Amino acid sequence: MFVSKRWKTTLGAVLALGLLGTAPVQAADPVGVQTTLEGCRKDANFTFPDGGPFICPDADYTTGNLGKTWNELDLVPYRITLQAGNSAPASQMYTLGVVLDNEDAGKPGYDIISAPVLNVGKSSASCAAAQSTPQTPKNPGIGGTDISIYRLITVTQAKNTTCVYDYYGRLALGSHLFPGSSLHANLLAEDLGTGGAGARDVSIPVKEIEPQEISKTMTAHQGAEQTWNISKGTEDSLDFGNVCRSDAPTSLPVQITVTWTKAEVIGGKVAVNIVLNAKNPAARTITVELTDKLYKGSDNTGTLLDTYNEGPFDLAAGFNGMVAEFTVEFDAATAGKVGDWLHNEVSGTYTDKATGIPVPGTTTAVANAQIQQGEVTNASTTIKDVEEIDGMGLMYAVGVPSFGDFLDGYIADTQTDGEVGWQTTGQTDSGSITFDKMVYLDDPKRVTTGMLRDTAYLTASDGFAASTNELQIPIASSVMAKLMIEKSIPNFLDAGEKLEVTFHITRANDGSFSKTKVITFTGGGATTQSVTAWGLVPDTYYVEEVSSVFFAAGSDTGVPVGLADPRDPAEYPNPRTVDLQLEDGIATHCSATVDFQNVPTTEPAKAQVQKTTEPVLENSDDDYYWTFKLYGPDGGLLSMQDVGAGAGPSMFQTAGIDLLLTSEGTYTVVETAKAGWDLVSANPDSPIQDKVCDFVVDYPEDAGKVFSCSFLNRERGKAQVLKTMNGLPDLGSYSFTFVLRQGATTFSVGETLESMSANAGNGGTLVFTQELIPGQTYQICEIMLPGWLSSFGTFVPNAFMPPDGVVINPNIDNSILCGDFEVGPGETKVFNIDNTPPPGGRALTIGFWRNWASCAKSNGKQEPVLDQTLASFAGGGVYIGNLFVDTCQEAVRILSKQDVGSGKQKSSDPAFNMAAQLLAAKLNVQAGAGQCPNAVTAMVAGQAILDGPPPSYAVNFTGMGDYPKKGQFAAEANNLATTLDQYNNNYLCTGP
Repeated sequence: MFVSKRWKTTLGAVLALGLLGTAPVQAADPVGVQTTLEGCRKDANFTFPDGGPFICPDADYTTGNLGKTWNELDLVPYRITLQAGNSAPASQMYTLGVVLDNEDAGKPGYDIISAPVLNVGKSSASCAAAQSTPQTPKNPGIGGTDISIYRLITVTQAKNTTCVYDYYGRLALGSHLFPGSSLHANLLAEDLGTGGAGARDVSIPVKEIEPQEISKTMTAHQGAEQTWNISKGTEDSLDFGNVCRSDAPTSLPVQITVTWTKAEVIGGKVAVNIVLNAKNPAARTITVELTDKLYKGSDNTGTLLDTYNEGPFDLAAGFNGMVAEFTVEFDAATAGKVGDWLHNEVSGTYTDKATGIPVPGTTTAVANAQIQQGEVTNASTTIKDVEEIDGMGLMYAVGVPSFGDFLDGYIADTQTDGEVGWQTTGQTDSGSITFDKMVYLDDPKRVTTGMLRDTAYLTASDGFAASTNELQIPIASSVMAKLMIEKSIPNFLDAGEKLEVTFHITRANDGSFSKTKVITFTGGGATTQSVTAWGLVPDTYYVEEVSSVFFAAGSDTGVPVGLADPRDPAEYPNPRTVDLQLEDGIATHCSATVDFQNVPTTEPAKAQVQKTTEPVLENSDDDYYWTFKLYGPDGGLLSMQDVGAGAGPSMFQTAGIDLLLTSEGTYTVVETAKAGWDLVSANPDSPIQDKVCDFVVDYPEDAGKVFSCSFLNRERGKAQVLKTMNGLPDLGSYSFTFVLRQGATTFSVGETLESMSANAGNGGTLVFTQELIPGQTYQICEIMLPGWLSSFGTFVPNAFMPPDGVVINPNIDNSILCGDFEVGPGETKVFNIDNTPPPGGRALTIGFWRNWASCAKSNGKQEPVLDQTLASFAGGGVYIGNLFVDTCQEAVRILSKQDVGSGKQKSSDPAFNMAAQLLAAKLNVQAGAGQCPNAVTAMVAGQAILDGPPPSYAVNFTGMGDYPKKGQFAAEANNLATTLDQYNNNYLCTGP
């Protein structure tokens, strides 16, 4: 077309009305130029090479309708031909607009318009590349379309030349839905108007555009498995019992039932087969990626089972077919069971490799599938039963089964000790079979144990297998032998007299076996009697006659009598051996008899003594041998015997032979005491418990009897102190006093047993001479000076007032620190005690300070610790209130709560009570005792209220006269006295 200057006017009007967005860059209007817009009407089989160029053969270009062969994502070629005639300027620059329909009613048309490119082959040599603006949307669009896209191209052209430019438009994904009948391409003036020489328009029929498509198919099947159970039951055991019975069986029947059950059909996994298809109607290769989502249920509101990403796939031009197939499996609990639905959605996203420009939008496809029943496996089964027996002399036989067959040639009812198998095949339902069996002993008196073992197996047609646990039927036969003991005595019992003879039965191979049998003879009765022990297992037994006890007429108290067998002891020993053992597993000895023939012995009684000690002594110990004296009924000494401690009983002898106790009456055995030992017991002892062994000899009952005495002695213990100072044995010039006490407690001083001092002279080693009784409680006590610490001691004797023992004793001297201990028999208890000198040690009470003074009334020969400590103060004394205490008498009277002038007792006066505790506290600190903030505060406060105002309630304490017993001063003084008393007793501070 020829374009005139009227284009400028039109474009200006458009801009003034605001019909365009951003105004295109202005260039001059074309003059003398014929414009032609053509599009490609390609053959249906024509495709573009991968990567382009996207230009059709020249014959396919037309200014009319582009036909039915263009589809979604095709790059539709367009061509602009510009012919500048002779009337055109020699050279001119002008601008045109290329426009494509982009969107209408929300549906896409073209989504890309490329920059026109000079077709060198079809253009004059002077033609140059056109300048193009970026792709720009126009809203509203051209020709009533909602949105168009366009580019403005600026061309420089000489007269009498032809310039040809090629470009393309991409049919968008979903463009087949564009409303209206056609999609338009326009060549317009620079202002995109249609005025002037008119616009060029080339169209594509919309209804002929084929869409990009994806599709899918899905099937789902759930497999199933028939399950089976197998079990068996029978009796618990087979017991032939006592084979020594005359009616003992030699065979026993048993039944074993094998049961198999067709159990539930168990649903298997759900297999889902998914086939994905894609169709590319475009005339070029398109790349697609697929995202597949599988849901439980009939829509996407169900549980998302999984997401599968497939591709990318390069779809050749015209491709229509499968791009992916896969099968996935799920547990039925996850995906569902037969009859349930699965829902599948796939979406495709496209990549334009040719343009490199993203493709908006996606394509989708859905499919539903109902889970169908798959194959059922293990529908039939084979049942097998295997049994065997073990045990000496045991065999078994199996009767004819009701169905199925024996394996390995076994013949029914044949005795065997080997394996027997049975099998049936093709079982499709539940069932059972009972086997009748017989178990045999190979000898009527066979004693054995064994086991009949049976296991059933189930193997289904597709590999399902099950078996029972091995059924074990214990088999046993036993022997219950009997042993008769026969006893004969002379006829020496008179009417009313009784003799009880006791026998003890033991076994060779069971030390725990013990049976006692008693045969009783009475005066005038039979002189031969027997007793039987039943139910004895096979073994070697020993029968011992252990005692004979005589009961006088009318007496319930028996006395042992001596009886002897007159026969050869080599042939008739006591105990006797009895053989009830098996021979090669056969009970050949079901019973046995032993006889004892006894007569009374005429030998007199004897006596023996046994010594035991705590601790046990060695024969090399000094106190190993102990002397015992045996006195007769007349009080005369019969024998003196030395006995080793722990050596066992020793017979009293005379002239080297055992002493015979020929006289009736009471005998006594007396121990010769040893120093350092306590006689704990003598046995037997008379009712008066005098620790003398007493026994009475009475004939004939005591003939041949040995009387035994035993004595127990316990050695006393000792206590030893190993003293160190600061962990070293060097005690320097110090001396430390230790006291051994008994009965000392926190509310009792106890009894002082011994006192010793540790010093450099004895190297700190003290051995107390006091003998200590094992099991009794003693105390080691150390006398502590103020400011010292000890590694030993847990309490101060008499520190608390009885009876409850919780109130502090105000008069206690807490320099004594004790600890409880006990000794074992013969033990020397060693105490390693370490002392640490001041500072930082224990505080001591007012009771200590007033007693350890040169002017003390206690007269206990204590060192003048009070005097020494007072002298160590600056100025030789210390202030208590306004009283300067610098003499022993002043200090002791203050500590004793007395008027320093008259000596009058002032215990009820709060000022004197607190002054006593304050002086003791200051003495403790001066001596090096440990302090804590509470103690320091109390001492400062105590001095303050005794030193005159301030505070207003303070007094001028001089140690004489009376002071307020009520009011604020009295209350404060009492509180401070309590606190200082706790400090002096070492209860206030966490440390000393």
